[in-house]
Amino acid sequence: MTHGTPAGLVTAGIEDWGRLMRGGLDLWHLSMELAETLVASQAVIGARMQMLDAGLRGAGRMPHAEFGGLIREKTAAFDKAGTAAARVWTTPARGANGAPRGAMSMLDGWERSIASSRAWWAPLHAKAMSNARRLAARG
Repeated sequence: MTHGTPAGLVTAGIEDWGRLMRGGLDLWHLSMELAETLVASQAVIGARMQMLDAGLRGAGRMPHAEFGGLIREKTAAFDKAGTAAARVWTTPARGANGAPRGAMSMLDGWERSIASSRAWWAPLHAKAMSNARRLAARG
């Protein structure tokens, strides 16, 4: 692919167009994961607020285990997120044949920025979804 010129897009190979399309699809998946996380987070916050209200109103009803793990849970999720994103950026880019690509192109940067965003968001999404399912099952 000829980089840096508008004509480069016209002369791009089918592999490059496929990579652009996959990147766009990955970006769409990331937006769906963001939306799911926001909805799940609202459910978790609502459930925890109700638990807090019940705990403050009645002696012995405070769910200490639920609130005691909040800091540990968040720290672990953000640690996994940072590690996963860093792994994406430090893994050498490879071509369709599996050989290293060499210098990073704009297309490589596009793919890595989306992949690192998805890798960073995945642990946060997973934790929010599992908390929402667990608290919904609790009733």
